[in-house]
Amino acid sequence: MVYNFLLIVNMVQRKHPTIWPIKNHTLAKHEILKEYLNAWIPILGSTSNRIVFLDGFADPGIYKNGEKGSPIIAIQTAITHSKLKSVSEIRFVFIESDPEHSKILDQRIKKSSM
Repeated sequence: MVYNFLLIVNMVQRKHPTIWPIKNHTLAKHEILKEYLNAWIPILGSTSNRIVFLDGFADPGIYKNGEKGSPIIAIQTAITHSKLKSVSEIRFVFIESDPEHSKILDQRIKKSSM
């Protein structure tokens, strides 16, 4: 299995703290993301040996109290999925406009994919 990671930095500064507390709606979104990926990874893998996951608003991948962000959840869900035998490559594309967020996300990606 090959995992490819691409982090695109848009270089547009936002007025946003680097790491902030997670909100309830974000927790719900993360649960939906996990369920969605668990359901669709085997379906997509049955029609192609390559899956591409794109996150257009990646943020730093971590919240104030250590909660995982959607990029890390996607990586860990894919890596630990039990039905990936037919998939030879998963490509993750994360787009983030804040350079500081991108730097933190890059560190989190390296840590989570080991």
